Amino acid sequence: MGLGIDVLDILDLLSESLRQQARDALVDFVANQARKLGRDDLGDKIERLRSDADFNGKFEAGLQRAVRRFVQEYETEDEDLVAAIAADEGLFNNEEVRSALLAILKQPGLYLADEQETVARSFASVLPARKNRQRVDRAVTYLLKCLAKELWSLPELQPIYSLQFQRMTAEATRQQVELQKAQLSALTGLNAGIREALLQLADAVAERKLLPTGETRFLAKTGFLVYHNLPQPDYGRFVGREAELAQVTRILRPYPHSQHALVTVDGIGGIGKSALALEVAHRHLRHYDRLPPKERFDAIIWTSAKQSVLTAEGILPRSQVLRTLDDVYTAIAVALQREDITRARPEEQAEVVRNALTRQRTLLIVDNLETVDDEAVLAFLRELPAPAKAIVTTRHRIDVAYPVRLTGLPWEDGQTLIADECAKKGVTLSPGEARRLYDRTGGVPLAMVWSVAQMGFGYGVEAVLARLGQPASDIARFCFEGAVERIRGKPAHRLLMALALFATDASREALGYVADLPELDRDEGLVELERLSLVNKRGHRFAFLPLTKAFALAELTNQPDFQAQASRRWVDYLKGLCRGADSEYY
Repeated sequence: MGLGIDVLDILDLLSESLRQQARDALVDFVANQARKLGRDDLGDKIERLRSDADFNGKFEAGLQRAVRRFVQEYETEDEDLVAAIAADEGLFNNEEVRSALLAILKQPGLYLADEQETVARSFASVLPARKNRQRVDRAVTYLLKCLAKELWSLPELQPIYSLQFQRMTAEATRQQVELQKAQLSALTGLNAGIREALLQLADAVAERKLLPTGETRFLAKTGFLVYHNLPQPDYGRFVGREAELAQVTRILRPYPHSQHALVTVDGIGGIGKSALALEVAHRHLRHYDRLPPKERFDAIIWTSAKQSVLTAEGILPRSQVLRTLDDVYTAIAVALQREDITRARPEEQAEVVRNALTRQRTLLIVDNLETVDDEAVLAFLRELPAPAKAIVTTRHRIDVAYPVRLTGLPWEDGQTLIADECAKKGVTLSPGEARRLYDRTGGVPLAMVWSVAQMGFGYGVEAVLARLGQPASDIARFCFEGAVERIRGKPAHRLLMALALFATDASREALGYVADLPELDRDEGLVELERLSLVNKRGHRFAFLPLTKAFALAELTNQPDFQAQASRRWVDYLKGLCRGADSEYY
């Protein structure tokens, strides 16, 4: 090496904690490939790679090869910068560098050979005294690529990586899987159980790649095909909601254990309705072989009417797939591979669909029903043929199903979610800051995820917490804007603003008095607020989540005449509670 740089000098910069995180990222990715194919048993075995001595030895050797490759290849382009990086003791303690490395290892599919530019990013805090930032960014990026390439070339991982991401013809896939299995079989130093699990995963990945284009089948260990079109979850690990998962699963059991064909999951935007429905579906898919035969679904069909998604960059429009009953029929036809549904005459199509659904036990999921204007969709769901079941997610409670309402996560689960997101985004929060974030969001999952993502972009904790209380923020608009537009000018809107005056919760009578509404309007307004998930009813009292209260206070401020009137009536109501005391200041 022209510079005389010792590889160990750079390797010494990698702390044991970062090495462990990198090992975990590699192992988790491969184990998760097994779980996505419904093979939790293989995933559990593959996770034992973490403590396998032979694998850990090869991991360390891979790190050495990566650093040696970086020094040898990059010193011809920029000798001075290679030396500077080798001398930077804080290089791998830098959050930008750590998070970039872990992102590459966790998402190798984004960094294929023909897409390497996607990994490039700015490393503004690395060697900050250097004025030419592009030189620094290029050098650090090259080092990270070397690390990723060598680690993904480890003999235990490379076969799965190659099969999963290489674009190959069917014949090439068959040849490649034989080659990769031979490579795995040669790993005599590896634990036999782990080796066998990797071999089975190679078979499973290849089998999935060999399915015809557009095929929506999952081969369970029993040999039965499960038809499905489920999207991949956008969460890394599903946190909490175990009681709600059990409740929905119980409702989905067959007759006579459950007589309900339809279950709704309702709550405000961002509360986790779609994630819960998707997790229920994926668990039924993954655990197909473990479930009693009568509780299995042989077809799982996902349809979504979601029009927008909230990301760290803002609210982004989404191509709305589901608008009408015809769209539902098309999704069923594609998932079940029943062309006769789409070819049927309109007057016969309903009967053909019913016939298709009765051929196997089917789970139909309709996500974001409130944005569907076609009443025929609701009529279809009401009359689902046995043994089909359906999950509907909606911000508006409907009266034809068993309802499961989602509210904020409890602190224990919220704390776990915040910690998971901080690890993914390279954000560090103190216990006190995490608790403040939880309290400000009221345990709304999307709000916590969005807030940590904002911090990952460089916003400070105080700035993000302040944005959570702004009614014009992306999170507030995403969660409430559409629902509040539906009630503006109605009794429900007056009740929403009246409730904002109370510290915690309020009774039906108090809200009616402060909002100055007759009893019938009061009761109808409260029903509408609850149906829209804007308030939570606890016994005979009504309360907000913190995010909802911030939005309602802004609504109240925008109505100064009503605010003045309601505030006076609020004080009068409180004085009335103390009637009989010596003075109004008692």
